[in-house]
Amino acid sequence: MTASKFISASIFLLSLVLGAAYLERVFTTENHFNNTMADYEKGLDSLPIDVMIFGSSHAFTAYNPLVIDQEANTLSYNFGSDALRIPFTDLVLEEATKQYKPKLIVLEVYPASVGVPTDEKIKGFHLRVFDHISHINPDKLKSALRIYQAAELPGVYSTTVRNHDKWHKQDFKNLNRQKAYDQVSPIFYKGYLGHYQVLDSLNNADLINFRVKNTYSNSKREFFTDEAKADLKDLIGRAKASGAEVLVVSSPDLRAKYSWPKRFLATVQQLCDQAGVAYLNLNDHYQ
Repeated sequence: MTASKFISASIFLLSLVLGAAYLERVFTTENHFNNTMADYEKGLDSLPIDVMIFGSSHAFTAYNPLVIDQEANTLSYNFGSDALRIPFTDLVLEEATKQYKPKLIVLEVYPASVGVPTDEKIKGFHLRVFDHISHINPDKLKSALRIYQAAELPGVYSTTVRNHDKWHKQDFKNLNRQKAYDQVSPIFYKGYLGHYQVLDSLNNADLINFRVKNTYSNSKREFFTDEAKADLKDLIGRAKASGAEVLVVSSPDLRAKYSWPKRFLATVQQLCDQAGVAYLNLNDHYQ
């Protein structure tokens, strides 16, 4: 191959790569987790991070790094993502701890976060996390195969494939896919997502006697299969391997009522005891 042909071929390949990267940005779905990761990457030159919080929306609507940092003189980030299940939280944890090793890792769990999602909407939510994990990470493929069929993998790995049918809805000029928050919208701070809401128990039946501790269900439903137990043990193990102290928490959520069976809480406590980490059930602290 002559030098001119080599240069032409190189330019052509580079154009293909840049074009593909551009389309991946174009077809990325706007969502809150993009804000979280962008905020984290901007802060990588800050002081070492003390606290990292991982989990579902129960995490990112409950734990505000602004409050934590003011009260504890720390630097913290909240990496919660919509409906994120325990078996896939380790992908976020691995990504977040590549450069910084926190002193404390908080892992949020609740009954619906156990196991592998089958609901199509929640499977879609998990793609928000997969989009921020390197394609060459073997754990990404291993985790993806637990949720998606082999035929769905091209859409897991490529936003262009996933959302190509929405091309007429995409902004081809502005590639920012972060949510826009202002003083009227929800509050966003280092992964935390809150709302300007007034809780009026007189007009909302769901909030009557909210501060009275709920009586836990005696349901015999088994949330923790052997596989699910292994998932939580693995997540705790990965967190401990980073050198951080680990705290497992369960958080009440005002947006919806969930069953909190005694059996579930007892199993989480047992698994935490076996792993030598603390467990805090905030459902016991409504006051």
